[in-house]
Amino acid sequence: TAGVPPSPAALDPLDQLVVADPEYSDQFVVLDEIRDWVYRGGRLWIMADRTGLDLAQYILGETVDFTELEPARLSEVTIEEANPTLGFVPSTFTYEKPLTMLRVMADGAEVIHEVNGWPASLWKDLGNGSVLVTTLASEAWSTIPQNDYMGLQVIPQQALRRLGDRMNLPSARLFTASDVAQPDEDDPTEDELEIDRSILVSQSYDRENRPFDEYIRQRIGYSIVTRGHIMAVLGGFCLLVLVGSIVLLKRGRGELILIAGPAAAVFFAGYLTMVGNSSRNTSGNMQASIQWVTLENNSNTAAVRGLAAVFNTGKTTGQIRSINGGLYWPQLQGLEGQDLRILFSDLQNWQWQNLELPAGLRKLPFATNVTFEKEVFARAQFSDQGLTGTYDLAAFDKTEDSLLVVPDGRRISAELSDGSITVSGDDLGDAVTGKSQVDGNLERRLPILEQLLSNQEYKLHVPLVEQPSILTWSNPISEGFEFPEQQEHVGDALVLIPLAIDETPAGSAFTVPSVFLSFQNSSGPLQPTPSGAYNSVVGEWQPMTNAQKIWLKYRLPAQVSPANLTRAVIRLSVRAPDREVQLVGQDQGVVEILESKRDVTSTVSFEIVDEKYLQLEEDGSYLFGFNITNAASGDDLSSPWQISDVQVQLSGTKTQ
Repeated sequence: TAGVPPSPAALDPLDQLVVADPEYSDQFVVLDEIRDWVYRGGRLWIMADRTGLDLAQYILGETVDFTELEPARLSEVTIEEANPTLGFVPSTFTYEKPLTMLRVMADGAEVIHEVNGWPASLWKDLGNGSVLVTTLASEAWSTIPQNDYMGLQVIPQQALRRLGDRMNLPSARLFTASDVAQPDEDDPTEDELEIDRSILVSQSYDRENRPFDEYIRQRIGYSIVTRGHIMAVLGGFCLLVLVGSIVLLKRGRGELILIAGPAAAVFFAGYLTMVGNSSRNTSGNMQASIQWVTLENNSNTAAVRGLAAVFNTGKTTGQIRSINGGLYWPQLQGLEGQDLRILFSDLQNWQWQNLELPAGLRKLPFATNVTFEKEVFARAQFSDQGLTGTYDLAAFDKTEDSLLVVPDGRRISAELSDGSITVSGDDLGDAVTGKSQVDGNLERRLPILEQLLSNQEYKLHVPLVEQPSILTWSNPISEGFEFPEQQEHVGDALVLIPLAIDETPAGSAFTVPSVFLSFQNSSGPLQPTPSGAYNSVVGEWQPMTNAQKIWLKYRLPAQVSPANLTRAVIRLSVRAPDREVQLVGQDQGVVEILESKRDVTSTVSFEIVDEKYLQLEEDGSYLFGFNITNAASGDDLSSPWQISDVQVQLSGTKTQ
């Protein structure tokens, strides 16, 4: 970290950064740039045992609340995982010289490793990036073989290797990365690739994002006539017909209404058509942008990145400038021969010099951070109406087509209105909207949502979110960039903010929507092994031909546990022709068939309200099952069956 320049362009080529020098603890200008870099998608490792905890607190701000106690001196160290995973084996090492470990408590961060019950490593997602904080001396994370007297061979412990694997995973910025230098249609030549490599800072945007590109192409030159204009025209038409009818009736020429009315309708319809076509094919200079905005609870900083485009009717020689410190990188095609340079007048202000944009469409990927006057937040708790809460998204006051997304990719429609959040109903499965009718705006947004929520474009094995989060469309905000000769700015912002879920008060009724409940393929009464109808390794239901007894175990969220259940609603999507589907429950180990349906080929619903079959297991989970019988015709092979989805909604009362 020696000599970190206080410039956003200096850090942007980096994917990871390690800070282990305490001298940066009071260099606030540098720390501000490091924090902005993290928000833009960087991965930061802070060795707090060397830097002190103040540096981590400054970077993370109020998103994490640290409480520091007296540091410990340890001669024996055993690093354990806070949430044990398969294959991790804790190892104990002793040291002649005791090692230092900061003893901290951290509210708002994920504890990955512990030593003697105290956090040894902490993880916090921040904007599009992440921060790793280690409180244990670096000597404990690696070992030196006894025969290596020079200390030339350092072997990382298993805990450090797992931290390294997580640091090297693609960051959230890859979900919205865009190509800067390569054309959409053709493969780059070797010379073009060499040019790309020379522009180090552009490597942050080295992927093409087709849904973002397509959105920009549709937005440039396309603007819908305002509702006010249309209402004024229709109002004028109605007024003209009314006044004309009265005048003609007074003059005894009422029959002319049959001619004047249709003529007026044709005239006004022609006018609206002309205005609509003119608006759709406008030739004025325009700027359009699609913004990907990442917010953090209790923070006033937003990470904004995305793709902008400018459409010019002629060559533009004005300067592109920034007053907020963010970065715009223009496409290079067609700019050959220009002596381009970017001039920074201070940390927040820069301008492109000698940049001439030709007529036509030019894409410009960008990344910046925006600071609000107040902190943003989104908080909720489970109530009898589902998940309800409040939010404040600062400048993003307009919300549309909102979703709640959980780490495994499932989503559910969310209603955000006047600062209130309501989440109820069924999860959307593979769909990205709960609307039955798709308007023009949503039609342009759907490809972006499908890419973000499926991860199929880049085959990433990285969740979009690490905790339940609100994903909503909103009005774009000013990125702090100035373009010459731009007459109109259109676009959208896709805003993501983690949802803090508070504990439901004791004695309160609650309903947990299905998106918050995941099942475990389980054994059951008189069935020692789970059913083979579900493959837990790949997470998919399998096609079957023989009869099966399936037991599913659902665990309530910690925010409503312990509880007494009062109702379970189960929606089963299955294709089982010529068979009987039986919902089964158990009362103290005695299995009962609660309801049966035959020849099911779609989604069927079941409801359990008998408290005998709503009792929780000793571990706090809820267990029920399905029986899929043999084919009634006796020919199982000709009547295969398969479950595609199971959704469960649980209601009850929190007891403590």
